[in-house]
Amino acid sequence: MPRYLGANDYPWLQGLLQLYGQLEGMRRAELDARFRGGLPVSGPVESVQRARHVLDRACASEGIPPKEAAQLREALFVAAASRRKMRQQLLADMASEQGKTSRELLESLFADLPSERKVAAVPSELNHIELALRVNLALVQGICARSVSMTIDLWGNARAIVRLAQLRGLLCTARPLSELDGGEGAAVRLELSGPLSLFRQTRMYGRALSSLVPQLCWCQRFELKVVLPRSERRVEVSVVSGAPIFPSKAPKPFDSKLEERFARDFTRLAPDWTLVREPAPVQAEGRLIFPDFAIQHRRDSTRRALLEIAGFWTANYLQDKLRHLRAAGIPGLILCIDARRDCGEEVLPDNARVIRYRRRIDAEQVLELLGAL
Repeated sequence: MPRYLGANDYPWLQGLLQLYGQLEGMRRAELDARFRGGLPVSGPVESVQRARHVLDRACASEGIPPKEAAQLREALFVAAASRRKMRQQLLADMASEQGKTSRELLESLFADLPSERKVAAVPSELNHIELALRVNLALVQGICARSVSMTIDLWGNARAIVRLAQLRGLLCTARPLSELDGGEGAAVRLELSGPLSLFRQTRMYGRALSSLVPQLCWCQRFELKVVLPRSERRVEVSVVSGAPIFPSKAPKPFDSKLEERFARDFTRLAPDWTLVREPAPVQAEGRLIFPDFAIQHRRDSTRRALLEIAGFWTANYLQDKLRHLRAAGIPGLILCIDARRDCGEEVLPDNARVIRYRRRIDAEQVLELLGAL
């Protein structure tokens, strides 16, 4: 289990926040020199360093764009080589041309370097309790970024995690768990390869992998297990629901404005039908399918359909989708296809129920197809 920061660490975290508040406006190099002389707060060395990393990101100033700073250096050095003037006069002339004072010009010359950037103010909402949560999140993310493999068991809102993993380009497989937890939806096991199982771009992959961690807090329940590389024995780190880590922003209820408009139109048009935004995943041929919507009649539970929105498709994609859903025994599937991105040239299967849309899905067409199912 990770060693999380808690109430016992609040005093030194508060002292660290006060110190950063006093160092506002100082160059980063001066801040680093201050810490090299000894820690001004008493706390575990590794935890203080991790808290510093979190605060450095929270108090990072934008600085001058690298291109602008490079142009200033070039202009000043070329002028110094071509104009025979004393240093102060040269600086005054160049500063006047750039609309700056001599001091501002000197401070801007290397302001694109990380060591020359100024320490910004501590965000007003960042207190010692939130800082502890952010440090704990950084701890877990660091563990994930050095993993060989990861396994995440999810209950509720699993689709959002699986979708994010796919968008990040992670090597993952979603499988149904043998045990189902009634009321929370089907349990899903997400198996991911860690960055150290790859041979290249491990840092980029590790960042993408660690980006899943704050999203887990929005699941009803989760169990994260990370396998770390060790020469003699297998080391497994476990993170479960309730871990004191800082969550991400609440996930949006819809992935796009298109889905949101359709849900609003259909709910107003079809009061006898229930539209479910996050239906349970469908198991088919050893894999899980996460449809966009499930539609069920309020008085007849046997009248049910799944609705999938495909912004980009090919005939092979549709055939594969239909095959998996037929194998799962789903009686109805409605595919909504963006007509502007209709890239498939082959003829659609005869049993495909397709609605082509442009910018807006016609809720009346969906209702007509539901009546024909």
